[in-house]
Amino acid sequence: MDATGDASSFHTTTPLVFLTFLQQKGCQNQALEQELLDLESELKHIQDVNSNCVTSECTDEDDGELQTDGHSPMVNLRALVQGRPHVQAPRPAVRDVARELVEIADQLEDSVMARTTDNLLRLLKNSNYLQWGQHLSQAVDQVHGALWHSGGLDGLPQERVLLALSLSLIKGVCERTPAFLRDLFHIWQQQHLR
Repeated sequence: MDATGDASSFHTTTPLVFLTFLQQKGCQNQALEQELLDLESELKHIQDVNSNCVTSECTDEDDGELQTDGHSPMVNLRALVQGRPHVQAPRPAVRDVARELVEIADQLEDSVMARTTDNLLRLLKNSNYLQWGQHLSQAVDQVHGALWHSGGLDGLPQERVLLALSLSLIKGVCERTPAFLRDLFHIWQQQHLR
């Protein structure tokens, strides 16, 4: 489900929820702050391309120019970016979801999260990138299971708890190794678009 309650458009808000969560949670590492700014800029550019604009000043109008194959240049541009994240969503709704996830994450952070984050970072550093998604899922399941058995999740929406857990683990790993941000963002996005 997306920030507005629409399950069918969750994929359009996923990048914004990810970025907003990490930005609202705060960074202890300047390199991670820069990685977040770079990722935000990249996603903004992709949004501009998806809406047929490269700058905010352009319009949605097509100038009528045709390529030699008879198609508009915009058709080819849309084909190039198909499948890339589209990051338009109502900002207040995204902020509300991210704020809720931050509140849940704050309730969950304890020694279990710290140990799991350390273990996840070690696994990521010592494994093939193709295994990272599996490692992230296992880490989320491990923390979720430990918290579930301790009763620490009573009354919390489970879908949001799982999102908060995965985002907290990603943030913890990226605080220590900021270069992992983009790869973990793409893995997280793939996991939540299934």
